[in-house]
Amino acid sequence: MRCDEGTQQMEVERVLRVDCEPRTLVAIDATKRHFVTSHEDGKVTRWSVARGNCEILRGHVRKALCMVFSPRSDLLCTGSYDHTLRLWNMDGCECIATLEGHEDEVTCVAFDPRGRMVCSGSADKSLKLWRVMDGFPFPPPRLNCCLHSTLIARGPLVATAILAERMQYHSLQIISCFFVPRVSLY
Repeated sequence: MRCDEGTQQMEVERVLRVDCEPRTLVAIDATKRHFVTSHEDGKVTRWSVARGNCEILRGHVRKALCMVFSPRSDLLCTGSYDHTLRLWNMDGCECIATLEGHEDEVTCVAFDPRGRMVCSGSADKSLKLWRVMDGFPFPPPRLNCCLHSTLIARGPLVATAILAERMQYHSLQIISCFFVPRVSLY
């Protein structure tokens, strides 16, 4: 869709109908050539916008709760109810790494702007940084916490997360994570 400046009209570029379950998570790559959907059984489907065909990515044993493409759209990172993250090579639609370390469902993932690190947040209230090149986590960071945000400094970037109260459990969990440039106040 496109919205012209100064008008309220939007133009639909393409309509693609796909079989999806209710509450299906969708992520679109930066090139707008592919998008992915998650399924209850842990499968992730990559769809081609141009051709309308799909490829199944198998690995998670439970539904993916969060998905994000790398800045160059060559990788996909998924986080799941099964407490793991998976890195997928989009050229062959294969899992190249399983990242383990969270003790509860993975609720959010983000790539740094260069695609070298992944930040993940979990219902276990932890925020982790992972190296994309080998899937290893960075050493446990010192966290600066306040009620609704968590920060991890790593080089010129800061990984930050937003915590929110889960109504059914009345406890805080990380619901969003992202990278921002580190700013010096001095």
